[in-house]
Formats: sequence, C-alpha cells, structure tokens
Amino acid sequence: MFRKLFLKLHTKDQLDLFQELYPEKKRKIEKVLLPEEFAAVFEWMELPEQHETFHFFSAEYAAKLLLNMAQDNAASYLEDMEQKERDLLLSQLKEEDRNTLKELLSYEAESAGSIMTK
Repeated sequence: MFRKLFLKLHTKDQLDLFQELYPEKKRKIEKVLLPEEFAAVFEWMELPEQHETFHFFSAEYAAKLLLNMAQDNAASYLEDMEQKERDLLLSQLKEEDRNTLKELLSYEAESAGSIMTK
C-alpha cells in the first residue's frame, strides 16, 4: 500500500515524505521501491543528504540508483564521495556502466567534457 501511494505523489512530495521517515523506515525503502522509482527522489536531495541516504541502502541498490540518474548528477555524487565508498559503489556496476562513470569523473570540473554531460 505504501508503494502505491508513494508513487502517486510528485517527486518533491516523495522527498518530503522520505525525509520524515525514521531511519529504520528509510532502510526499508529498497525493499519497497525499485531503484528506478527512487532515483528521481535521490536526485532532488542535496549532496549531504544523498550521502546520508546512501548508508541506508545496500551497495547494489545504490549502484542501481546511480544508473537511473542523469549522468552528470551521478558523476557529481561520485566526485563528492570518499574514495573507499566510490570504489565499493563502482564495483557493483557492470563494466560498461562503470567505465562510463569513470570517464565522467576524469573530466576537470567545468571543462568541455564535463560541461557537455550537464
């Protein structure tokens, strides 16, 4: 029932609802929503909240979230991560997806390659 009602809400309202959940309920989101269903909510979050939310999910779920985000948003999130967490997350991806994100991470901020992915 939660899933059905949650998916009827606008993305901003979904975020507001998620923010009100107790931590133990946030951990259950990956059992209720597919990564592609939660990715838009994740993208609405500020980076500090994304990092906090990351810890509620398995690395596999978090990796699938990244694949459902705009590439520039996924790259921004990865750039802001600790190297250890980034490596764990990237290790959960298929080689092709991992290479795409690594390529985005290799661009200098505000370089042509970086700007073209925005």
